[in-house]
Amino acid sequence: MGLSNLMNVLAMIIKTKVLALLLGPLGVGIFSLIQNTSNLLLSILPIGSVGFTKYVSEYYSDNKIEKINFLFRRLLSQNILFIAFVSVIIVLSPGSLSRLFYSNEEYWKYIIILSVLLPLGMLSNFLESYMKAIRLIGRFVKMSILNSIVSILIFIPMVYSYQLYGALAASAFSFATNILLCIYFLKKSNVLPNFRKIENVKKEVFKNIYSMGLAMLIMVFIQQVTVLFIRTLIISKFGIDSLGVYQSIYSVSTNYFGLFFVTVISYAIPKLSSYKNTAFVIDEINRILKFFILLYTPLLVVCFVFRKNILLLLFSSSFLPAADLLIFQLLGELFKAITWVIGLWFVPLAMKIRQWFLFEILFNITYFLIAYILVSYYEFGMISVTFSYFLSYLIFALLNIWYIKHILNFTFKFKSLKILLVSILSILLVFLISQYDLFLGYYSFIPVLLIWTYVLINKNEVLQTKYLLLEVLKIKR
Repeated sequence: MGLSNLMNVLAMIIKTKVLALLLGPLGVGIFSLIQNTSNLLLSILPIGSVGFTKYVSEYYSDNKIEKINFLFRRLLSQNILFIAFVSVIIVLSPGSLSRLFYSNEEYWKYIIILSVLLPLGMLSNFLESYMKAIRLIGRFVKMSILNSIVSILIFIPMVYSYQLYGALAASAFSFATNILLCIYFLKKSNVLPNFRKIENVKKEVFKNIYSMGLAMLIMVFIQQVTVLFIRTLIISKFGIDSLGVYQSIYSVSTNYFGLFFVTVISYAIPKLSSYKNTAFVIDEINRILKFFILLYTPLLVVCFVFRKNILLLLFSSSFLPAADLLIFQLLGELFKAITWVIGLWFVPLAMKIRQWFLFEILFNITYFLIAYILVSYYEFGMISVTFSYFLSYLIFALLNIWYIKHILNFTFKFKSLKILLVSILSILLVFLISQYDLFLGYYSFIPVLLIWTYVLINKNEVLQTKYLLLEVLKIKR
């Protein structure tokens, strides 16, 4: 699935560039606000998607097609009823919802567009879950690539002609295109559900479907709510234009680094699930941590040193004020990676869903409270938000390390600890030099990375990293 991910990133870059050039920081800010609201609601839709994927995959392996048809029909109809109810509420009270989400009623027209986006997004997500469950990976990749191409071709003229309304309408067209492509490929593969041939499924299955996904859905919902609160805080303190500036660094750190991160996690979870011995889990966590740090260090350094060039490439000169905010945002991404890698064992090994859930809630509360205090009571400016992001992940990286040592008696291998500490020091050195003087950063990062390579990298590390990278890419295909 590497090619589809590449196309998604390319489509994201082009769309962001078009928005930045045609709408500026104000337009990007408003669009990101509406898009985040849409993502917030779609994060819990379709209801029961995790359990649905699990049981469809099991039934498909056992060739129980009639049960799949029944499950598909029941969950789809329930989700359609729910989203219809939500859409009616949106249409009837857009002003109140605009005030609730954004502390301002002037965005009510954009809120109404959500009543169209949400049903299309829900159905698109539902069909994608079904395709993944029956393992139509090849078809899914083709569909994803085609949809990325079509979405770009629609997005550019729509934004040029209708500005912000065109961008939102293009998002709706993208969902609709994805739905049609899903149906086409399902029909072509002769796996489109036939509701005339069904076999009842036990009530316990539906109970498990909704209970299995509940914790995950609540966590995703909390994450999205936190992001929404942070953006509302930015608007109230610094204005909607500042939200557009913040969105530029947020997308650079989370969308592009996040895509790589999700790819590796998709390898790590199944791998750790196969281990029953904690010693093997500790070894694997050390291995994955080394892999992450060795790849993240040069990426973070180059991204920060050339931050202004990247902002000009992806956005426009109007977004250059975001350059000074990237130092803590990217440091936050580093400690986010450490936090997640150290916490990978929670579910696959010990099924500590309650602890995982608690950690996620505590992180989001900590992030929002630190940001709220710094923004509301101190005059540090927008950098307060990115500093809060960094500080929250630093705290929870240390908390995760303490917890895994307490529960699993985890210890860092000498090599992984050496790589971690030397890499953090190298990143901090380049970041501080470049933050102090941009041009000095251009001259310093290569010598620092050369010394970093000499100290940490040998033939064995290269071979191990190459082997793990090939494993990751194999999983994604």
